[in-house]
Amino acid sequence: MWLIGPMWRALRSSRDFRLLVIGELVSRSGSAASFVAVWSVGVYEFGVSPGVLSLLALCNTLPRVVASMVSGRMVDRHGPRVVLLVANVIGLLGSLAQFASPTPLTLGLASIVAGVGFGAFMPAIGSMTPRVVEERHLLPANAVLELTWLKKLDGPAIAERLNITMDNLYQRRSRGQREMERILRAREP
Repeated sequence: MWLIGPMWRALRSSRDFRLLVIGELVSRSGSAASFVAVWSVGVYEFGVSPGVLSLLALCNTLPRVVASMVSGRMVDRHGPRVVLLVANVIGLLGSLAQFASPTPLTLGLASIVAGVGFGAFMPAIGSMTPRVVEERHLLPANAVLELTWLKKLDGPAIAERLNITMDNLYQRRSRGQREMERILRAREP
């Protein structure tokens, strides 16, 4: 509770910081949705095996690591706003391509594009905070930005309560396929 007051003051100190936090919430929820989309589309649309699903997740994660290492230098050269805009456009295009992917291969390629965008985003957003808040508000401002990650949500616990496991996902897809086959057979002349 002792940090809420300084965090509130940091939020009130700068309109630019408030806009940054709002943009960060939208961006990070989009990043999370994109990451979930990879396995959802892979399982529900393509029926990929767990091994292929792991490769699809790697296609999204590995480019994030590489791009974050490279984009720090781009932030120094071009400034964080330019890198943020370019990274968000790349991430958005990759995410849209993920949803429109007709095959697991194109889903993997689109995931690489999305991963590059999201990875390039991280160093740029980290360098924005000192530019939009006064130094005395920097620590609580960073705490506010960390809260946009929603780290307190316990994904495994939520999945357990909703009974979401990889086995259930495959069983549900199989049940759906059987039901679709039954409907199609009933419609045959």
